[in-house]
Amino acid sequence: MLSVTRLSIVGVIGSGSEAHEDLAAPLGSWLATQDAHLVTGAGQGVMAAVSKAFADTPGRKGLVLGIVPGSAANHMSGSVRSAAGKRRPYRDLLFRP
Repeated sequence: MLSVTRLSIVGVIGSGSEAHEDLAAPLGSWLATQDAHLVTGAGQGVMAAVSKAFADTPGRKGLVLGIVPGSAANHMSGSVRSAAGKRRPYRDLLFRP
């Protein structure tokens, strides 16, 4: 079970098709050291790159939060899937508006 700590929430948005790893990965790693939760649209591209870097940072206190259409009910093996079955890796929690 995840332990949730009250932290600031930082949102990152960007291209859903281009990862821009040279910018997104360092940003995700840095944000993970800032005692904040990360929120994205849980898509591919920049959202996936920043989420992966954040999630892979040792000692992070924040969670990776994704806001997507679909259901967050299917959470298996560290991978979250939308209602359509699309894999959403590197997200700790998904929210459906």
